[in-house]
Amino acid sequence: MLDSRILEVGIGLVTVYIFMSLIVTQVAELVASALASRAVHLSKALDTLLDPKLNQALQDSPLIKSLGVKRWLGRADRKPSYIPSIALARALVEDLPETKDWKTWLDKVPEELRKPLTNLVGGAVTTVDEARDRLKAWFDMAMERVSASYKRHTQLVGMLVGLVLAAVLNADTVGLARRLWADPALRKAAAEVAETQFRACEADPHGEVCQGNLGAVRADLPLGWDMVDVQHLGCAGWASKLLGLLLTAFAASLGAPFWFDLLKRVRKPGTT
Repeated sequence: MLDSRILEVGIGLVTVYIFMSLIVTQVAELVASALASRAVHLSKALDTLLDPKLNQALQDSPLIKSLGVKRWLGRADRKPSYIPSIALARALVEDLPETKDWKTWLDKVPEELRKPLTNLVGGAVTTVDEARDRLKAWFDMAMERVSASYKRHTQLVGMLVGLVLAAVLNADTVGLARRLWADPALRKAAAEVAETQFRACEADPHGEVCQGNLGAVRADLPLGWDMVDVQHLGCAGWASKLLGLLLTAFAASLGAPFWFDLLKRVRKPGTT
């Protein structure tokens, strides 16, 4: 009986986290798009990874400029948010029809670019194609680190958005857990909401069916402020609420796919 109650409380909380995560993801993506966060992050990474003159040569390349975000007139007005490794390699090591020999090719590029290119490519290179392959491999490894850094950045943004949303909706993990623990009818309703939401969002958490289900889910969740309860909160009560809001914000920042996967694991046998 105790284990069943714990499971039902957990399912109720996960349902709230999925609801919050879907909204947080949407808002965070809007913020990232408005601020061109990916492009800014990539630009700062290139400033760190490349020699300044080499980076300038890369940014001036028509190939890289063509990857920038375009206005409705079709002109690129922002730096790219993503650069394929082959594009970077071809932008830095342009084709010279008259030669495929690496040393001969280096002799034909501006002198200030030779040393940084040589440092990136390394020694024991004989052909231009081999030099490009070295650059592609180096850039792919560098982008793995950049992607990890950007993921941490987006999680922080998601945490901040989640905290604001949790405060607005009073999505307090500690308070919700207490209410779910004490109210069997609420636990049952939360389990039904979880099943409905799972069915609506399992295939595509960002699809129209799932998004259309959010309003209905919101109406059945134990969210919102009760001003009578607020008036009776003391210092300990506000501390507990702040902790609960922070826990919800952190949970929402993990993303809906994480909670969908967890919900899939804990769903009762026979719910198909």
